[in-house]
Amino acid sequence: MNQETLIFPVPQKYSLSGKKQNLSSGKWIILPENASFRLKNRVMEMTRALQKNFLTAPRVAAGKPESGELLLIMCRKRGLGQEGYTLTVEGQGPITLEATEDSGFFYGMQSICQLLRTPSAVPCGKIQDWPSLRERGYMLDISRNENCYTTHDESLVPVDMAGQSY
Repeated sequence: MNQETLIFPVPQKYSLSGKKQNLSSGKWIILPENASFRLKNRVMEMTRALQKNFLTAPRVAAGKPESGELLLIMCRKRGLGQEGYTLTVEGQGPITLEATEDSGFFYGMQSICQLLRTPSAVPCGKIQDWPSLRERGYMLDISRNENCYTTHDESLVPVDMAGQSY
């Protein structure tokens, strides 16, 4: 992945078409069937975090709304594992996030938040991710100059992201 479409951590599988989609007018996030209270709260947190990127703040619905463009549709799909997810951005229409468990939706939402930093130019493609290890870790090795962080605050961004969990 290039710097423009960087998702951290890097997904297990991804294919990008090189095209971009304008989702800046997307308004609705559709919850999956039988969404838990905890998942609903996490989605609401995500919409608050995304507000600054949109002219009109995204809204959350349990079913298809009567009007307004869809931004994200969340669907349950068997066989993706407890924390796995599939994220699809087509040339038109909403983003589709598929997961088996709520934790998979959570990790997919982390990728969506990164993709929607610029809603007017969301890269099209498919992302599939799942944990390769049972325990997650992250090493920030600044002594070997492998990272290009220029300030202390910049070095804390990946640490904060790695610390988020479902």
